[in-house]
Amino acid sequence: EGAYRVPAFVRWPGHFPAGKTLNGIVAHEDWLPTFSAIAGNPDIKEQLKEGVDLNGRHYRNYIDGYDLVDYLEGNGDDPRHEFWYVNDDGQVVAARYDDWKVVFLENRGEAFGVWREPFVELRTPLLFNLRRDPFEKAQHNANVYDDWFLDHAFVLVPIQALAAKFLQTMVDYPPSQTPGSFNLSGIEEQIKGGLGN
Repeated sequence: EGAYRVPAFVRWPGHFPAGKTLNGIVAHEDWLPTFSAIAGNPDIKEQLKEGVDLNGRHYRNYIDGYDLVDYLEGNGDDPRHEFWYVNDDGQVVAARYDDWKVVFLENRGEAFGVWREPFVELRTPLLFNLRRDPFEKAQHNANVYDDWFLDHAFVLVPIQALAAKFLQTMVDYPPSQTPGSFNLSGIEEQIKGGLGN
């Protein structure tokens, strides 16, 4: 779920029912706690959060993933309701909650231009219902998008609460590194930082 729906095939005979299609939100980071649970440690997410020694090394990390075993076995609903879209610069650009997506920063480039153009901070976020507008085109194609947005602004309130919770994890578990840069000023700052200036 990195803003693109990517099909995945999962097979575990005797555990996951064959021929079943699941349409919940699943992200790559869900596989760590899922595989850990399959390997016999369903508590790895909480252990890493508190701090744990594994293979002679101490780890204390926040894992955004969810254990999907019950969901994939058909014994429960998808545990993931939210997804945070983070760009290559480490900025939170959007949030998804169930069928709703809120965009805070927008890249207006097209094709390869998305790598050249900056993300633009929106004063008012864009709002989409991904079941009704999977290509996120309503703000360009619908004459009444602004009215629809105002009628659905209530969706922003619970997402703000989720955002506060998510951003607190960045305080409690700061990112381990700053993303690399491709522009000259970013590279210059990295070099200066490496030289101790």
